[in-house]
Amino acid sequence: MENQSLRLKLRVWRQASSQAKGAFETYELAAVPVHASFLEMMDLLNEQLIGEGKEPVAFDHDCREGICGMCSLYINGRAHGPQRGTTTCQLHMRHFQDGETITVEPFRQRPSRCSKTLPLTDLPLTEYNKQEVM
Repeated sequence: MENQSLRLKLRVWRQASSQAKGAFETYELAAVPVHASFLEMMDLLNEQLIGEGKEPVAFDHDCREGICGMCSLYINGRAHGPQRGTTTCQLHMRHFQDGETITVEPFRQRPSRCSKTLPLTDLPLTEYNKQEVM
């Protein structure tokens, strides 16, 4: 890749608490290395925000190795971003274009309940509670 860093505009969903009203906030990053992972890019954003005396963006992550799934985000309207079969932490910035606007939102899913030991069910809680428990 000819240009080794990207200028990016980020539209990030910010919400102080589950009861607070959320909104998108826009940030600009001037030099994101193309070899950085998406979470490393988010780390760069947080370093910038902290340097400006602003609240960093809270996001979940654990292993950063594509195993645990804690890093799930909606990126440009797609779960985990544009690279199919890739977790957010394994998504690299080389899959984005210089000057691109990237929209980052919390991961969305329907609530699920554990049925039996490990399998999950996406039955509504009212239906789940009617099931016979073994």
